[in-house]
Amino acid sequence: MIVDSICYQDFISLDHKRSYPDNTDFDKLPIGQLWRFHLDLSKKAARRQLVAPRCVEFPKVSPDLIGQPHRWIFLGAAHQAEGNAPLQAILKINPESGQQEFWSAAPKGFVGEPVFVPRSRVKENSTPLAEDDGWVITLVYECCPPPH
Repeated sequence: MIVDSICYQDFISLDHKRSYPDNTDFDKLPIGQLWRFHLDLSKKAARRQLVAPRCVEFPKVSPDLIGQPHRWIFLGAAHQAEGNAPLQAILKINPESGQQEFWSAAPKGFVGEPVFVPRSRVKENSTPLAEDDGWVITLVYECCPPPH
């Protein structure tokens, strides 16, 4: 069995009495990273593998493949490759091969949770479509430059 999950070295709790900017010092917050866990239920054993060291969140697979083997995961991601930062990009990654595609809305855009919408699973000639044939949609908030 395989489980893909976002994991943190430490799970920090935010102080509800502090403002959002005071709670979001990205240099002090742990990085969410994509890990793959291989579970052997008969042996009660597990091994883990870091899939994406970049700061990521909100992993999604094609809805047809939830709980099934899959090749592609879509994630909200930091624009920068290292360290913690707000989500400004979408990352598509194959956990087996490491192949990736990356789209960024930086420097002024910030993304929400991605959603994958597959095309119809079968073409007119009955040829199955690829698992990643579809659309990734997300809300993008674009900050305006400060007034002069």
